[in-house]
Amino acid sequence: ISEKIDALGRPEVRITKIAPGNPLEFTLTTAVFPEITLPDYKKIAAKIAKKKEDVEVKDEEIDKTITEIQKMRAAQEAQEKGEERDENAALPELDQDYLKTLGDFSSIDDLRTKLRENLTQEKARRAKDKTRVEIMEGIVADAKMELPEIIIEQELHRMHDEFSHEIERMGMTFESYANAVGKSAEEMRKEWRPDAEKRAKVQLLTAKIAEVEAIKPDEARLKEESAALRSTYPEASEERITDYLSMILTNEKVFEFLE
Repeated sequence: ISEKIDALGRPEVRITKIAPGNPLEFTLTTAVFPEITLPDYKKIAAKIAKKKEDVEVKDEEIDKTITEIQKMRAAQEAQEKGEERDENAALPELDQDYLKTLGDFSSIDDLRTKLRENLTQEKARRAKDKTRVEIMEGIVADAKMELPEIIIEQELHRMHDEFSHEIERMGMTFESYANAVGKSAEEMRKEWRPDAEKRAKVQLLTAKIAEVEAIKPDEARLKEESAALRSTYPEASEERITDYLSMILTNEKVFEFLE
């Protein structure tokens, strides 16, 4: 191979000639990075990150969660008695014994404190995800690129695999689900296409920013997480696991950089 090809993902190999005493002939079909013109992504990210709202958990939210826990206890007690829960009856207090069934809580005040911590963390996570989505949407909107069809097809294939895996966890197959909703695989792929194009653009732009800014995953963390993933998916190849985690960890560092 004399040409330098900026390949994206694994190529599809097709043997075209194999015969004793003759050179092996084959073709490689692969996606290559398209020409990408990046916008001023730092300026876009800074403008969006500036609008980030402070995370606050109000007392009313804690009270609402406590009330839901009380309703859950009332329902459990009614079920144990073989009765329907009386919606008009006073809600039971959360005594020490019941608190112990919920977790390591020493008092109702301790429960409220830990609920506030958990809700704050959850709100902060959602706010961070929202900011990241807005940053990438801004970058995608101002970037210039032409997506080769093979890259869109690869993303559609990935989405099909992800969806099939989720369906299988529910005890169904992709075919049985498609029959149940009355859609063919081709119709579902057509519905997925806009998301596939968007996902492909986001990944290409993230990879391009990582290249420009020389952002790479931490090798120690990559090694550690690869070992953990191999124990969960022993059938997956070493190369595939490393490629997948390298992409995930690089993306994370790019988002941290943009934030």
